[in-house]
Amino acid sequence: MTTKFRLFVAEKDSVKNGGVASYGFEYFDLGYTTGKMAVEILKDGKKASDIAAKFPESLDLALNLKAAAAQGFEVSDALKQEVKPDNLFE
Repeated sequence: MTTKFRLFVAEKDSVKNGGVASYGFEYFDLGYTTGKMAVEILKDGKKASDIAAKFPESLDLALNLKAAAAQGFEVSDALKQEVKPDNLFE
């Protein structure tokens, strides 16, 4: 079945669950960064309001080949080569 839309999502877990692709963060990395911020508050005595908003330090491409095929999205070999092996789902 070919649909008229492609499901692009924000993070890898949603790609595992049927999204075609994401260029996003890992929840582990987000939690790690949040933990470092908590240390600044709990150990170093900073106020939360004094800590700048932070973003994940790295974003990765993830692809679900089965979902792409089901949604009529052709994935080139060149694009597949851009994806880390643990971010490529079939």
